[in-house]
Amino acid sequence: MSNAPTPETSAQLLRALTSLKEMRGRLEAVEAARREPIAIIGMGCRLPGAANPGELWQLLRSGGDAITETPADRWDVDSLFDAAPDAPGKVSTRWGGFLAGIDRFDAGFFGISPREAVQMDPQQRLLLEVAWETLEDGGQSVEQLAGTDTGVFIGAHSHSDDYYQMQAADPAALDLYSGTGTSHSVLSGRLSYLLDLHGPSLAVDTACSSSLVAVHLAVQSLRSGECSLALAGGVNVMLDPTFTMVASRMRMMSPTGRCRPFDAAGDGFVRSEGCATVLLKRLSDAQADGDRVLAVIKGSAVDQDGRSNGLTAPNSLSQQAVISAALADAGVPPSAIDVVEAHGTGTPLGDPIEVEALAAVFGSAAAGRTIALGSVKANIGHTEGASGVAALIKTVLSLRAGEVAPMVHFRSLNPHISLAGTPLLVPTEVMPWPSGGDQRCAGVSSFGWSGTNAHVVVSEPPTFDRAAADPATVALEQVLLLPISARSAAALHDLAMAYCDLLGASTHAEAIDICATAALRRSHHDHRLVVTGRSVDDLVEALHAHLRGQEHRGAAAGVDRHGAGMLVFVFPGQGSQWPSMARDLMAAEPVFRSTLDRCQEAMAPFVDWSLIDVLSDAAGARLDQIDVVQPALFALQVALAALWQSRGIAPDAVVGHSMGEVAAAHVAGILSLDDAARIICVRSRLLRTLSGRGAMAVVDLDVESAQRAIAGFDDRVSVAVSNSRASTVLSGDPDAIDELMARLESAGTFCRRVNVDVASHSPQVDVVLDELVARLAPIRPRRATMPMMSTVTGGLVDREELDAGYWAANLRRPVRFSDAVEALVAEGHTRFVELSPHPLLVGAAREALDLAGCEGVVVASLRRDADGPVGMLAALGELYANGHAVQWARVHLPARPADLPAYPWQRERHWLEEADGRHAVRHGAPADSLLGWRLPIADAAVQVWENRLTLREVGLATGNDDVDVFPHSLLIELLLRAAAALDSSSIRDVHLAPPLVMSGAATTIQVAAHVGHDGTQLTVHATGHDGRVRLAEASIPLRADAVAPIGARPTEREVPVTVDRVGALEMCLGNATRATDASGSLAVVAIGGIDVRAAWPTPARPLVCRLLLADADPQHATTHTADLELIDGNGSVLIRASHVVLQLDDLARAPIEEWINAIAWRPATPATAPRPDPVSRWIVIAGEGADGERLCEALGGAVMVRFGDPVAVDEVANLLGRLDATTEDGAGSDHLGVVFLASGLPDLDPTATSTAAVQVEKVTSVLHVAAALDRLHARATLWIATRGTHCAVAGDRAPGFADGTLWGLGRAIGEEMPGVWGGCIDIDPGASSQGAAAALAHELTHLAEGAPIEGEVALRGSERLVARLVPAAVSRSQPLRLGSDCTVLVSGGFGAVGHTVARWLVGEGVRRIVLLGRTELPPRARWAQVDPDSPAGRRVDIVRELEALGAAVHIAAVDVGDEAALCAFLDGFRAEGWPPIRAVFHAAAQFGGDLVAGVSGEAIRAQLLPKLVGAWTFQQLPELEHLVLFSSLAAVLPMAGQSAYAAGNAFLDSLAGHRVAEGLPAVSINWGFWEGSDDAVTGEVGQRRLEEGRTFKETANALAAQHGIRGFRADQGLEAMRLLMFSDTPQAVVASVDWNALRALRVEIVAGLATDRIAAASRSLSELPSTAPEHRSLAQMLAEASVGDRPEVAEAAVRRIVGRVLKLPEDRIDSTTPLGSLGFDSLMSIELQHKVERELGMKLSATLAWNYPSVRELAAFVLDLLGHAGAPAERSAAMTPPVDSSPGPLASEVDNLSEDEALAALLGRGAR
Repeated sequence: MSNAPTPETSAQLLRALTSLKEMRGRLEAVEAARREPIAIIGMGCRLPGAANPGELWQLLRSGGDAITETPADRWDVDSLFDAAPDAPGKVSTRWGGFLAGIDRFDAGFFGISPREAVQMDPQQRLLLEVAWETLEDGGQSVEQLAGTDTGVFIGAHSHSDDYYQMQAADPAALDLYSGTGTSHSVLSGRLSYLLDLHGPSLAVDTACSSSLVAVHLAVQSLRSGECSLALAGGVNVMLDPTFTMVASRMRMMSPTGRCRPFDAAGDGFVRSEGCATVLLKRLSDAQADGDRVLAVIKGSAVDQDGRSNGLTAPNSLSQQAVISAALADAGVPPSAIDVVEAHGTGTPLGDPIEVEALAAVFGSAAAGRTIALGSVKANIGHTEGASGVAALIKTVLSLRAGEVAPMVHFRSLNPHISLAGTPLLVPTEVMPWPSGGDQRCAGVSSFGWSGTNAHVVVSEPPTFDRAAADPATVALEQVLLLPISARSAAALHDLAMAYCDLLGASTHAEAIDICATAALRRSHHDHRLVVTGRSVDDLVEALHAHLRGQEHRGAAAGVDRHGAGMLVFVFPGQGSQWPSMARDLMAAEPVFRSTLDRCQEAMAPFVDWSLIDVLSDAAGARLDQIDVVQPALFALQVALAALWQSRGIAPDAVVGHSMGEVAAAHVAGILSLDDAARIICVRSRLLRTLSGRGAMAVVDLDVESAQRAIAGFDDRVSVAVSNSRASTVLSGDPDAIDELMARLESAGTFCRRVNVDVASHSPQVDVVLDELVARLAPIRPRRATMPMMSTVTGGLVDREELDAGYWAANLRRPVRFSDAVEALVAEGHTRFVELSPHPLLVGAAREALDLAGCEGVVVASLRRDADGPVGMLAALGELYANGHAVQWARVHLPARPADLPAYPWQRERHWLEEADGRHAVRHGAPADSLLGWRLPIADAAVQVWENRLTLREVGLATGNDDVDVFPHSLLIELLLRAAAALDSSSIRDVHLAPPLVMSGAATTIQVAAHVGHDGTQLTVHATGHDGRVRLAEASIPLRADAVAPIGARPTEREVPVTVDRVGALEMCLGNATRATDASGSLAVVAIGGIDVRAAWPTPARPLVCRLLLADADPQHATTHTADLELIDGNGSVLIRASHVVLQLDDLARAPIEEWINAIAWRPATPATAPRPDPVSRWIVIAGEGADGERLCEALGGAVMVRFGDPVAVDEVANLLGRLDATTEDGAGSDHLGVVFLASGLPDLDPTATSTAAVQVEKVTSVLHVAAALDRLHARATLWIATRGTHCAVAGDRAPGFADGTLWGLGRAIGEEMPGVWGGCIDIDPGASSQGAAAALAHELTHLAEGAPIEGEVALRGSERLVARLVPAAVSRSQPLRLGSDCTVLVSGGFGAVGHTVARWLVGEGVRRIVLLGRTELPPRARWAQVDPDSPAGRRVDIVRELEALGAAVHIAAVDVGDEAALCAFLDGFRAEGWPPIRAVFHAAAQFGGDLVAGVSGEAIRAQLLPKLVGAWTFQQLPELEHLVLFSSLAAVLPMAGQSAYAAGNAFLDSLAGHRVAEGLPAVSINWGFWEGSDDAVTGEVGQRRLEEGRTFKETANALAAQHGIRGFRADQGLEAMRLLMFSDTPQAVVASVDWNALRALRVEIVAGLATDRIAAASRSLSELPSTAPEHRSLAQMLAEASVGDRPEVAEAAVRRIVGRVLKLPEDRIDSTTPLGSLGFDSLMSIELQHKVERELGMKLSATLAWNYPSVRELAAFVLDLLGHAGAPAERSAAMTPPVDSSPGPLASEVDNLSEDEALAALLGRGAR
């Protein structure tokens, strides 16, 4: 049987063999990738004595030593140094390697705010700058890196966390950026974030080997394909001596302060700091990308010591293993190594072990072979986490220099080391290491004290074939274009100087590389400079001119404004020609020449001359012939367009001027080249027949003036061209032109003849038009590929218009160039390129930009008699300088990467200390936790302590994060501690300012002592952004004489044992302020003396506060004096305060009548002027009935929406979105108007439940509409219209009073959403539907001329009335006189206010009282068992108290919002035989706190029903003599979060008005802020403060600061109520309001209810209970500024607010710079929103920074919001976001984004 393979088996064997070969190939590829060499393509460092790798090599080669004594800005080495290593808390060395300016950083470059920069570890800041330098050195632009898989690997020692420890030592210094600012993980993460790198990003901590391990990990990541580029390195900073103390105790530190590797004198290492990074790429990729390869990492390895002689002891065997593994990974034998950069710390133990391992690996010495040992630590110290990469960079520098640096400090070999028989040597001088022959290789070692070792094998790069890479095809006369850019003007200036130095030492060939590298391999920033020229000298000359501030034809500077506008190609008419105008471009630019050749071919059928010859003719012999010059100019324009486009400059639109429209139409794609050639040649040939018959002249007149000037010349002269608003061209008969010019010149008008003899665009051309149309009949226009703006029609044109007839019109009709360009500018085109041999229209285009107020750029392609190629590149450079994107690869040929100047950082100080720079770095806690740190002051007679305090830290916080009140007790304690520090236990003449109202954040407090000849003066100040405020002062006398005691009347009160001295003082002072009979609140203003008699005890028993109060001075009844003593359990006096002066505050002295205001309806100016911002589309939301339909008709066709159930938010949102997006003609809508029409009167006999249900429905509907509007951020306004809700004129009965809910709701919407609120309008209830609709429509569409916009209007007949707060007409009060035969009911009777009222009623003689509450009390039989401190116990106490006063009390648990339950109770009450209820005090309430956008239906019902159902039911009681409805200030002047609550209270107000109009008793009182009995604080605002544990005084101060509303005591409120019960006022506001402060804090009410009260206020502005300097809010400043100054005032104020958020000086904030590029993040955006809200006193959208992302835009928003903007059209343009039909995130979607997504969107609009 034959063994010969069959064909089938042969095929199988062949396939198997092929598969094996493929598998082997894949395995080889995998192995090759696993071992692929890694190129080092960039390096950067900042190390002691070296700011960059170049300086490092100079230091190394010269044997330099960068070690210095510890600088004073790190720590006080004199106080900390002790030569004994065991000395606790000391350092055993005075030395270190330190970086200068560690506190400085260019935060602005990275878009990091100063606020965040202060919290950032200097390691992060160093790394950012050095990493950037490394990327630049590697020729990698951030634009190219963004979104790539670039990896970041950073080593950092775990003990390099000094900056975090500094912050943690002072908790007040912690900020929201402290976490990210000090985290080691953020070292790498921040780089990846800022550069948008998506590859692996990790921080590595293996102690001293961290950075070389990071390099190893980067190498592995590149080889595995995990990333394609990697940044690796390390960083270390020493700010605190703590770790140096530890290292001293471990005896690691060199007492002599030097690293002496391998030397007999080696006695330890010296700590050092620095940062170094390398940029790595696979070698094959680097070669393919044309990168400069500095060196190659051939292999690396990492291992661990394992269990050695000790945790930190090195292991020789492990070191041998890691070196061998790295050599194996590199495929390099030990014999190939020439240099080893050792770990080499200079320790007696470590160095011998390391040399032992090296000797074992590299074996015995071969003949003539040596291995040089080095250690960079000898020069710069041990940089710990950065030491490995520092050693790597040193090795690369040696390879590039071909030299080995000497080992500094090496004198004699460590006796424990023997180099005999090894190739190892320690060089003591520069040793040559030339290239050639075998590839040079080196090894780099780095070992960590935790046992992790790393070794890297590095070699010189492969030989570079310079001849092959050199662009030899580029002639030496190539034009040079150098783009330079920076992120600030100052940096650009510094960079330009650096390029001057670089170019001054460069050849032309080197300059080509420099220009190409700058264009292709550097990032392009906003501030830009471009220089062009034929030679290096040209570039240097242009740079010098720019630096001197001189204009130069070869230099263009500008700023990229980001999205500044689209680009237009401008094709002018005849007149720009000159001899040989294209000759140099034809010779230098192939694209230009080939396009001209195609034009010549297209024109050949129509001309008998050569285009190329005409353009090359130096004499320009035929350029005076119109049929030659126009085709020639056309061809040149087409060729210039092709040349621009070949360089990546493509237009977004084109515009042509007269004959230039032909080239424009061709470039726009409408005309083929053949058709365009036909048009220009036929046109010019026909014009040739008219030569000699006409003339043209330019006159400095606008079109209208020119038309008037040619009156009388109508048949001989025409307006031919309108180039600009001030320049017009006239055309016609030569004689007529001359005569007209003479007339105009005599009148002073500039005139100039145009060098033509044909009168185009005049009647003279009529004779050729028919022939022109006939001869152009064959043309076939095509669809445009880009917009063309016609100068014939002034609008866009396409193929339909550009037929033969169009070209006749082009010749005959005037050229409307100014109209066309202005239209282009209006559409966002702000960059213009004129395509002509010399500029004709540059000035006109610039004028159009100026007229529109737009920033833009206009450039000319060529200029007469100038170098064409240079001019073209100069024009391109000018475009780039002004922000236009350039495709540099189309401008520069590939060149060798050149060394360029590093970015010139504009560093500023960013440090934890205060801005005044007086703080040294603090270590540990201060000696006194309250006084803080003693500051170093040069004046020995002055001592200053400083601390940052929050009241929470000292146990005095009130629980509110927004506002706290700095108490007098704390000021006194600070004074006493300062006195104690100066060995005194007494202070005298203490003066205290009113309590400081401060934010919940930490406040800097300074206590200063000034020692004089007669004693020491003490002062306490608070410092902050608002300035420096004096809080207290006192003196320390030379001899503390006793202060005489005052009179008797002692009282004593126990102080809890747990209270410290500050708390005890606070309680004592509080006792003093409450101990008098004064009818008001007392405040401490001065103390004669305070003596500390004994040390503060740790009491086992309560202390006693003894108060001795003197009789009031009859001459000064508002002033009281007291002595205070704090006594311990043994009767000893601890502290005595003598002559404590207490004064009655302003509030207590104010007459009660001043607080009572009524709402009056006053006649107002008729609304006769149309609104300047008219509504373009209306939506009417109404119920059933004709009112809604009639209103739609009156408004001219509004969209009608019916509400039955509450309007669905989605439906309203969708409707608004559709109307907002388009109008009937498809254009964006300007303004939407939404009217909620609460039409229809109530039934004749409605129930409480039905009334409440209707109102809940209406309130819910309005809230949904408002929320939808706010989410959409539509340009929309919401009005609410009611019918007969108020009694506005005599005879009104307010039949629609139930809709009063909507008025309270409307005021709340105006508070929270001022941008969408229009106002409330009450229609005449007696008007017909048609009449009411007409009146309402007129009010909605008109304003009162010259008067402020009104938010609350009533329409009665032809009269227009507005609501005003006015002083109420009240007479002196009368006795209540409710006899024993009646009952009084108090709802909410167990609340603090209800209890106060009930007690007052009993005091007034009421003997039967009903208390209603929601919670049932236990049966009386069980009252004795009720916990008295429980809620039930407190209610039981109320009943017992009233009964003890003689009243019979009926109690009931009834929900007054439940009509059935309430009626059942009332029926049962009557059945029990109690006397009739003759008075009701309805004080029940349910508080809420939801914003309009988030309030739920359940919350609406919960807050409305107790008010509506209860009041409606009570008012039907038959025998009422008094109905007192407890409404709230929230119904009139609401605060945020009170929409439903305001609505419910406003119902009470309108109900009272209706009853009084019907002759029935009622009064609704809009209560302000009550102080109830026993200091209980009540009211809806006060309730929350009460829950926070505040006192009344603290709450009053807080509310005065936040809202301009001050509290009042219960007795004052009761007196006001008595006055109102016997007045005819149906509704009154009872509140102590600082009207001026309210104006400043809450601007939206100024044009409404409070206008008259504010105008009548006579006292000074912003009289707040604070010692802060007078603060004038933004709203107040705008109100006081003139109209012309308001934009500047708003911009300055907004800039100040932004600066405070960023902690950035105001002069550093450009108004147009996007907030994102200033360092704003999502957290800052929220803080900005809150600060602006406080300045304006109104709620703003959380997307504020998204909608208005620059200072200027935000200021414009503020002006518009407050009604201070310019003309409405201007406001609309400035404020209304453009309608964008393209996909993408709209402002309305921001609420649905996460914080990170919203931040990304914000930054996307900025300049990044």
